[in-house]
Amino acid sequence: MSIGEAKADCDSNFVPDRLGQWVKVTGRVTIPSRLLVKSQMIIALEDSTGGIIAYDRNFPDFPVKEGDSIAVYGKIGHYWGLTEIDSARITMLDSVDDRIMSPLEITTQPLEQLEGRLIRLQARIISEGRGNRGDFLILEYNNGENQVKVFSSDFTKSLVERFSRGDIVSITGVMAQRDDSPKLNQNYEIWVRSNSDIHIIQHNANYYLNVLLLVSGLGIFVLLISILLKIRINQRTRKLQESEQRFAALLETTTSGIIIIADRRVVYANHALEEITGFPKEQLMSKSKCIKIAGRDHVEYQCLSDIVENINKNDIEDRTVVKSISKSGHQIWLELSLSDFVWNGKPAILVTTINITRLKDTEEQLAEIGNNYQLLFEENPQPVFLHDLETHKITAANDAAIKAFGYPKEEFLQLSLSDLEPKDNSAGIMDETSRKYSKFHHVHIRAFLLKNGQVAFMETYTRRIEFSHRPSELILANDITEHLQMEIKLLESERLFYTLVNYSPVGIFRTDAKGDTIYVNPQWCQLSGIDEQSALGNGWLKAVMPDDIQTVKYNWNVSVETQQPSRAEYRFVRPDGTIVWVMGMTIPEYNMHQKIVGYIGTIIDITQRKQAELELARSHKQIEKYNRELKQAKEKAEESDRLKSAFLANMSHEIRTPMNGILGFSELLQESETDTERLEYLKIINESGNRLMNIISDLIDISKIEAGQVTIHKQKVDAEELMKELLAFFKPEAEKKGLKISYTRNRGDRTNIVFNTDKLKLNQILTNLIKNALKFTKEGEITFGYSHKDDRILFYVRDTGIGIPNEMRDKIFGRFIQAEHARTRNHQGAGLGLAISKAYVHMLGGDIWLGKNNEQGSLFFFDLPFETEDVL
Repeated sequence: MSIGEAKADCDSNFVPDRLGQWVKVTGRVTIPSRLLVKSQMIIALEDSTGGIIAYDRNFPDFPVKEGDSIAVYGKIGHYWGLTEIDSARITMLDSVDDRIMSPLEITTQPLEQLEGRLIRLQARIISEGRGNRGDFLILEYNNGENQVKVFSSDFTKSLVERFSRGDIVSITGVMAQRDDSPKLNQNYEIWVRSNSDIHIIQHNANYYLNVLLLVSGLGIFVLLISILLKIRINQRTRKLQESEQRFAALLETTTSGIIIIADRRVVYANHALEEITGFPKEQLMSKSKCIKIAGRDHVEYQCLSDIVENINKNDIEDRTVVKSISKSGHQIWLELSLSDFVWNGKPAILVTTINITRLKDTEEQLAEIGNNYQLLFEENPQPVFLHDLETHKITAANDAAIKAFGYPKEEFLQLSLSDLEPKDNSAGIMDETSRKYSKFHHVHIRAFLLKNGQVAFMETYTRRIEFSHRPSELILANDITEHLQMEIKLLESERLFYTLVNYSPVGIFRTDAKGDTIYVNPQWCQLSGIDEQSALGNGWLKAVMPDDIQTVKYNWNVSVETQQPSRAEYRFVRPDGTIVWVMGMTIPEYNMHQKIVGYIGTIIDITQRKQAELELARSHKQIEKYNRELKQAKEKAEESDRLKSAFLANMSHEIRTPMNGILGFSELLQESETDTERLEYLKIINESGNRLMNIISDLIDISKIEAGQVTIHKQKVDAEELMKELLAFFKPEAEKKGLKISYTRNRGDRTNIVFNTDKLKLNQILTNLIKNALKFTKEGEITFGYSHKDDRILFYVRDTGIGIPNEMRDKIFGRFIQAEHARTRNHQGAGLGLAISKAYVHMLGGDIWLGKNNEQGSLFFFDLPFETEDVL
C-alpha cells in the first residue's frame, strides 16, 4: 500500500484511520538510521503519495542509508501527534542504485499534509533556544502567518551560536509534529539531518554593523604596528649592513654553502648555497619547504626557518646530513657542519654546507641492489640456486631450494650438479647444461635426485650470468611431480574411457543440457542401425519404432525438465526391418559448480529377455491350467483316502467283534482240553487271533489318524510311575524269551518328573517301541528310560536286536515298513507301529528319530514338551 493510504485521516480528526493496524509500505529513505537517535532506529521514507516516520527499538541487521529503496512492515502509531510506523521491520529492496529524494518546496500548503516528507523552506528566525533534545530555532514564513520549530541532530555545531534572530535561512529536512501542548496540530517542527542543511540567505542588520566596526578597529591597530616596526627595522638595518660588508667578500668566495644563525634566525646565506640548492637567498630563508633535517630525537624540520626557530646545538650532531629539494625538483643531500660563531657581538652558529648527493645516490643504489638480491634470491618462495658452468659446483642456493632438495645448506653447497641427477639421466642433463647458449631464458623439465632418494620432476628456468667473476647458470625450479603424475593418470583415464566406450557391449550416448545428442558409441550405432552422424541432435528418434516415439519423447522431455535420471524400454527398427528391444537409462552430468551440463545414458539389448518374457507368459498360462487339473486330482485323491480310512475304521470294528468271540472260546477250550495235539492247535488259533486283533487295532488307529478323528486328552503324568508300569507289563514276556529288560532316568535336580500330556498316547508310543524291541531281539537286553532338560523331556528305547540297515533309516517311520523287509521276513506284523508312534509324537508337540547305536541293535528317541501348568 502507498504511504498516503497508510497514514490517511479521512475524518480530519488529526488521528490516522488505520491507527493500530499492521501495514506494509515501500519508499526511499530521506533520514537514515543512527542519525536522529543513536540507541534506537528512527528513519524517514517517502513515496509519491507522502512521507512517514518508521520507529523500532532495535536496529536492522544492515545499515539503512539515505536514498535506499526499502519496504517497511509495522503497526500505525500516533506519538504526540506524529503518525509513524511502530515496531518497524526493514527489508532492503535496492541499495545499489541509491536515489536521493528531492525536497518539496513549502509555500502555502497545510503542514498536516507534509508530515513525514522531505521539504525545503525559506523563513526568518524569530527565536532560538536549547531544550532537552538540543538546540532549536523558531521560524516564521508566509509573511509571518505560519511558524515552525527546527531541530538538528548535529551536536558538533550549536544552532544558537551559529544563527541569530532576524537571519533569513533556507532549511532542508523532514516535517514532523510534536503536540506536547494544548494546541493540537499546531506544533510542527523540521528535523534536519545536519547543520549543513541550514544555509544563511541574509544576515540581520546587527551582523553587518558589527563587521564594519571590527574591520575599522583592526585597520587602526595594523597601522600603529607598522609604524613601530619600520622604526626598528631602520635601526637594525644600518648595523647589519656594516657587518655584512666586512664578511661578504670572504663568505662569497667559498665553494661551500654558508648559513649564519643568530637570535634563532637565519641572518646570512651565501651565493654558494644558492648554487647548491638552486633557490635564491630569500626563498632559502623563508617558510618554503626546501630543506628537511632530522634531529637526535627524530624531530623533522621542514625548512630553514623551522631549523632556526627550534635549533639547539645539543639537539643535532655537529656533522649531520640534510635532505633537500632543489629548485629543479630533484632531491639533493647536504652535509651540515655546525660550529660556534660570534655575529655582531652575539653568540651565533655557523653552518657549513657540502653537497654529497652523488655519494648518497651511490649508497642508495648499493642498498637497493642488496634489497633486490635479498627479495629475488633469498626470500623467493621458489627454489633458486646457482652452479658454476665449468666445475658444475653449486655456489649459492636460497632456503626454498634447500627445503625442496632436503639437504642441510652446508651439505648442499658442497654438491655438484651431477650429484642431483638420477643415475640414468645425468649424462643427458650434463650435455644440456654444457651447451654454449647465449644469455636468453630457457625452460626445461628436469629430473632431480632428492636427499631421500626419491626423484622429483621440476620445471626449470635458466639464465647465464656471472657470479663472483665466474660464468654461472641461475636455475629457478618448480616441482611439477604431482602435476605430471596427475597428467599421466588423466591420460590413462582417457585411454581407459576410450577403450570402454568404443568396445563396450553397451550402447552409450551423451547429450547437452537441452537434451540434444552430441555423441553415440559404436555399440549404440550397432543396436539402432544408424550411424553416429545421423544420431546427433534429435536424429536418433528416426531409429525408434513409430509406436514408441511419443512415449520415448515424453519420458525424455520429463527427464530433461525435472533434471532427474530416467529409465525406459522401447524398440529400434533397423534399416533391414529387424526389431531390437532396448532398455535406456540416463543420469544428469554435472560440472564442478554442480550445474547440469548434459546427460549420459546407456542402452542394452533386451530382445532376448522380451522374447523370454513372452514365452514365460505363455508357459505361465499352461502351468496355471496344469495346476488346476492337479488340484482337482489331489482333491479327488484326498476324498478317496478319507473314504478308505472311514471304510477301514468301520470294517475293523465289525471284524473285532467276532474275533473277540473266537479268542474267548479258544481260551475256554484250552482249559478243558487234555489232548496234547489238540491243545497245541488251540494255542496256535489263540496266538493267530491275538496277532489279527493287533493288526486290526493298528489299522483302526492309523485310519483314525488319517481321518483326523484322534483327539488329545492331557492329564498329569508321573514319568517314574509310567516306567514302572511298562517294566512290570513287559518283564514276563522278556524273561520268557531269555532277555533282560530295565529302565533308567535322569531327573536332574528334581525329585520326581510330573508333566501334562496324553497318557494313553504316550503309553502306546512306548509300548510300540518296546514291542518292536522284544520282537526283533533274540538275545541280550532291552533298556528304556527318560531324562529332563530345560523345557523338554526325552524318552528312549534301546535293544540289541537285528538293528536297522542304513538304506532303511530314512524309511523306517513309513507305513507298512519293517527293518527286515528286504530280508526274509521271520516276524509277524503289519509295519504300522512306528508310523502310528510318529503321528502321536507330533500330535503331542514332539519329534521322534532314530539314533545311532554304537552296539548291535537299534536306538529310538522322542521328546515332548515339559508342561507343568494345571490341566483344565
